[in-house]
Amino acid sequence: MKTWKLLVVACMTAFLFGCGGGGGGDNSGTDEPPTISNAFISPAVATYYQGGGTINVNLTMKFTDSGGNVKSFTLNIYDVNNSQLSTNTYPISGISGVTNGTISGVVTIPTTTIGNYTWKIFVTDAASHKSNILNGSFDIITSQMTQSSATA
Repeated sequence: MKTWKLLVVACMTAFLFGCGGGGGGDNSGTDEPPTISNAFISPAVATYYQGGGTINVNLTMKFTDSGGNVKSFTLNIYDVNNSQLSTNTYPISGISGVTNGTISGVVTIPTTTIGNYTWKIFVTDAASHKSNILNGSFDIITSQMTQSSATA
């Protein structure tokens, strides 16, 4: 399972869509930890060696942050025995002053080891406040062969 230590091989720049809220003003003294909800990856299932050994999955989550200073997200991966295989923190840029919205990004994962994996994610703001933690799972399965009959 050493290949899963590289589970999150790359993360493209996180993008922000559907931003709401606002910025401006002095948020000192009112900066609460951010919160996240509705985190998911898609697709959540891949076949063994799909994509020649790696595939891109979409990562999406909603956030709120009273300080408007979310700066990064951290993605941890665990195997079926709950042993942590990897942890990666990625910067989120271009959202200074935004207090709520959706964070989306793409991560590349290897498909070289069959199994069920759990991921946990949280965001951190510029004041080092960590959000709540959300989790989900990702499966690498054996390829599903279709049977056919032939007459010789």
